[in-house]
This record gives sequence, C-alpha cells and structure tokens, in this order.
Amino acid sequence: AISKPASSHRFLSTDLDDAEDDPGSYFISAVCWKSDSPTMLTANSQGTIKVLVLAP
Repeated sequence: AISKPASSHRFLSTDLDDAEDDPGSYFISAVCWKSDSPTMLTANSQGTIKVLVLAP
C-alpha cells in the first residue's frame, strides 16, 4: 500500500460556471498507462480526460 501520493495534478475547470466549485469535491476516477511509456491518461469525476506526459 502507498501511504502518500506519488504525484499530484490539478484538474482546473475550463467551465466558468464551475469556477466557484470546491475543487476538493472532485476526484480522479481513472488512470491508465503502459509500463514502457511516459504517457498517462487520467479522467476525473467531472468527465474531464487529460493526457499527461511524465518527465523521465
């Protein structure tokens, strides 16, 4: 088990209606990666999907 986050990334809202929402109420609901690739796909509870490239 991991007791502390290995990484963190903020999903900032691009929707002006969500600008006042508490960002603590969102959560990452999916993460996917390949072991030989620095690319990671993430999705949060608001339906936002992001492609992240991790530094070597």
